[in-house]
Amino acid sequence: AGTGGRLALVSGEEAETVCEGMDIPQLVEILSRRREEIDLLILVGERLKPYVQGLKARYAPDLDSGLAAANEALKGGDRIISCVKCFR
Repeated sequence: AGTGGRLALVSGEEAETVCEGMDIPQLVEILSRRREEIDLLILVGERLKPYVQGLKARYAPDLDSGLAAANEALKGGDRIISCVKCFR
């Protein structure tokens, strides 16, 4: 995915009660359209779990697990984009 190594995207929601406005179908559509640009896609949260197989993604129950999985799979020079709605 471009220069600078591989690209991992960690996306979804950690606390669905905080994210009632998150449009899951819209997120899935955007990810589907741009999937070829993402080397490693990790979906976070129960509401995204059904889309893991269709998007050829990995699943993580929470943000920390998603970031850990991305860090394990990548090496120096690779990039991680984290876009996970959560209660902090």
